[in-house]
Amino acid sequence: MSGGRWRIAAVFVGGTLAIGVAAYALFHSAVVPVDPPEASTEQTATCRDLQTLLPDPLDGRPSRQTGPLSPLTAAWGDPPVVLRCGVPRPAALTLTSQLFQANGVSWFAEQVPGGWRFTATGRKAYVEVTVPGTQDQASAPLIDLAPAVSNALPVRADGRP
Repeated sequence: MSGGRWRIAAVFVGGTLAIGVAAYALFHSAVVPVDPPEASTEQTATCRDLQTLLPDPLDGRPSRQTGPLSPLTAAWGDPPVVLRCGVPRPAALTLTSQLFQANGVSWFAEQVPGGWRFTATGRKAYVEVTVPGTQDQASAPLIDLAPAVSNALPVRADGRP
């Protein structure tokens, strides 16, 4: 190949590679649609504190932008693990509901299509985390989230879940 052909080939390969990298970045940085909950002013302030303590990455998943932007939401990975802070108390959560502990945080588990929804209980604000996959796969993100939840969300004084 002559020098001109090599340059054309190099430009073609380089251009193709750049397009591929841009497409990958666009796909993996796409905004995750998450409906922010309607939280009280006090819950929103507490959730802002949580937002500053959230891990990145979460169980090896990089953080993703949520839309609309809100201090009440966060997401990681693809398919995404989604967090919503300041959600209402789950309707199925009762005083006798089975809870499990992950690093000092009590969680209420509900199976949802394609995965699990966990709600941190006994705190000033309820934190909902939706995790794709099986229950065994779903617990690892909760372990990573526990320090942030413990530090940002005080335990409820009334002892309610």
